[in-house]
Amino acid sequence: MEFYACCPGEHREKDSGKEMNVIKKIRLKISSLEFRLLKLRANRYGYTLKGYQPPADNEVIFENLFKTSFSKNALLSYIVEPFKASIRNYHSNHAECYLMADILKELEYNVDVINWDNNTYWPDKTYDLVLDNHNNLKRLAPLLPAHTIKIFHATNTYWLYQNSVEYQGCLNFFKKKGALIAPTRLRPEGDSIAFADKVSMFGNEFTAATYGVFEKKIVQLPMSVTIDVPIGYTKDFGAAKTRFLWLNSHGAILKGLDVVIQVFAGRPDLDLFICCDLNRDQPFFKAVEPLLAQAPNIHVEGWVDTNSDHFKKLVAQCCWVISTSRSEGGGGSILNCMSQGLIPVISKSCSITLPEGIGYYIDNSGDTDAIICCLRNLTILENDVLNRMSQKSIEFINENHTRTNFRDKYRKFLADAIQERNS
Repeated sequence: MEFYACCPGEHREKDSGKEMNVIKKIRLKISSLEFRLLKLRANRYGYTLKGYQPPADNEVIFENLFKTSFSKNALLSYIVEPFKASIRNYHSNHAECYLMADILKELEYNVDVINWDNNTYWPDKTYDLVLDNHNNLKRLAPLLPAHTIKIFHATNTYWLYQNSVEYQGCLNFFKKKGALIAPTRLRPEGDSIAFADKVSMFGNEFTAATYGVFEKKIVQLPMSVTIDVPIGYTKDFGAAKTRFLWLNSHGAILKGLDVVIQVFAGRPDLDLFICCDLNRDQPFFKAVEPLLAQAPNIHVEGWVDTNSDHFKKLVAQCCWVISTSRSEGGGGSILNCMSQGLIPVISKSCSITLPEGIGYYIDNSGDTDAIICCLRNLTILENDVLNRMSQKSIEFINENHTRTNFRDKYRKFLADAIQERNS
């Protein structure tokens, strides 16, 4: 038999920022000792005492999140983390998911929330609207009444497309370097779009096209940024014009970092700052280590919080954000960089449609000579031209990709879907 208990001290309040004093250290040691003694005593009587393990996200269910008493019910199958604690800024989906729930409440639905990978939830009520981010719509569709409005929220390219281009990228890298890098950004199978009445999607025409015949269901909506858009700033574009920032979490091959490194290794007059999760891409960086060792102009920064002073310093030094990503569902990292005035130099598969006068498209097929030629032309632009493009980047984000923009557009999307069903 197993019992679960919290070890005294495991959930103690956080210190105010100063180092814990001697008394607190002594109390913690005593608490830990008491817990170990309690475990020994429990074992003596045939019980196993374990530390408390909170339920996994795919086991968490928020029923009637806002404690409302409307006549309609909605199920939001996305992420539960924003409702367990405060909204975090490491990804836009935290705030977006919370806003989606809040919009459903505004539209007079009682809102239940489960995680996208909760594949055991069984409805015990009638849902008038189900909004899913992955594959629960397919599973739940046979259980829903005919009047239920079924919404799919697409935040990636179609899973078969993404998986195929990542495998192809890994194969090309193996042929060039002789190093086997296993795909790290493979998408799990999901076909909810086939069961949806309407689809909200981040990205652009490129992203929508990966869904094939289901493209006609799609309404494109703006992804939001997680950084405050600056009111105004100044930059030394004369120095910054030769400096480029590459920002992503992990999945170096899918995100096209192999191409970018190859390009900058051949342009020692240009600086590249790489911000990513090194721990999750260790095999890739081990494979390119010899190349990096010969390219002092390539600076591997590791993981950088976009709300940190380090990120602000990098933004102040750089003029451009560069990406040759092979698959994106909104291009959030690029949008965040644009919000700080960096000018995008990106592949079309980054899923961002650049307005005229803001940034440049580059090839990501592996033709490094074409990219090098493009960069050569960019770095000779006049400073006032760069300043105008930088300001336009900020204006573009402020007009299209803030949380307020997302909220307004998503509310209209849902209201239109409801009206269409009721008409």
